[in-house]
Amino acid sequence: MKMLERILEQKVKPNPNNCSYFVYLWTNLETGAWYCGYHKGEAFDGYWHSGQNKELQKDFSNPNCYWRYEIIGWYKTASDAKTAEGDYIRKQKIRSNKMSYNIHNSQKPVVNLDLAPTMLGRISKGEFDVKYGSKSELQNLNGYQVRYIDHPEHVRDIADAIDENGGSIEKTDPLVIATGVKDILGSDKIRIGGRHTKQGILKSKHATEYKYLEVDLEGWTKLEINQLGLLLNPEEEIKRKANVDEDYEKHLLQLYEDTGKEAYSYEANRMLVEFGLNTRTRNRIANKVQRQIEQIVYDKKTGKTWKKWSAASNEAADLMSQHRTSSEVAVVMMSSAKFSLDRIAITLSGSDYSKVVVIMHHPNASQKKKWQSEIQPEKIKIMSEFIEAAGYDWEIVEAPTHKSDNN
Repeated sequence: MKMLERILEQKVKPNPNNCSYFVYLWTNLETGAWYCGYHKGEAFDGYWHSGQNKELQKDFSNPNCYWRYEIIGWYKTASDAKTAEGDYIRKQKIRSNKMSYNIHNSQKPVVNLDLAPTMLGRISKGEFDVKYGSKSELQNLNGYQVRYIDHPEHVRDIADAIDENGGSIEKTDPLVIATGVKDILGSDKIRIGGRHTKQGILKSKHATEYKYLEVDLEGWTKLEINQLGLLLNPEEEIKRKANVDEDYEKHLLQLYEDTGKEAYSYEANRMLVEFGLNTRTRNRIANKVQRQIEQIVYDKKTGKTWKKWSAASNEAADLMSQHRTSSEVAVVMMSSAKFSLDRIAITLSGSDYSKVVVIMHHPNASQKKKWQSEIQPEKIKIMSEFIEAAGYDWEIVEAPTHKSDNN
């Protein structure tokens, strides 16, 4: 009997991003024993497995043995696929699903992605005693804040809700105090997240105490602590601002700085999945962070710092003035990522200008490349068809891209 005929069940996950590698899972339908591996190629391309386990080889060659075949994930690199493979094997064995044909656990992760979700589960189940402290102590409680942006309006919401309940803090979540983190965060005890809750209690006119619980995070990395801080940020009955994109972007940049794993890596995507983000949001965040990472790599390679332009800055005003050679010349400055014919047309409309100079500044190296290879030819055609046809001269120039270019 051919192998394909012995596959009675199959679940092949689609490959929407044209990835080269996938992680697969074979399950013996009679015994429940399983084997996880990874492969470069496509499903059913003639490759079955590379397992060295004698029992696996014996069962696989048995014509009376039937199987379930699954592709559980697609990945762009071999490293990501190996990490995902090892992650799956370790998870199953931890869950006492030890009927595995796998001899080894494969590649270990560069960061333990299970620590924070597991700790969050323990906190949610109430495994830690909730304690109470005096409001007067709260002011001096050190905190490690993972949030990128503060939201004063939510501090007011928390304070108002507490005061409307006569000062009761029972509907607030307890602050989570990490212990054993002096080497990483510089303090024996430090608050993780909860900055708005702390400030709301301090701002309240009637609150007299706060709730907290202590968790031992000795041996955790800063990245793992940061992940827990983000996971501790769900909605609660007393309003608490959910994480914004910048919080997650900061976390992925920390992942890159600590491990070298980029925004499209298995580790980065799994973290965003753990935070409960949908595919669209994950892609938006990963794309933005990957551009930042590419810029970091570019700056290191060239030894220069990329110039960040603001159209409202004095430096931008000076550059525009240099190109405004007469009263008949209009100058417009814009990002190459946001070219706007409307802005140019509005500037020229009802004026005495005879020429417009459009200064393009590039937010990063990848956008500059995209502008020069893809966008600029199209915009030149548009300028010719509309601006030139309306009787105006025009010119597109590029602003300096590096700080050292401004001399």
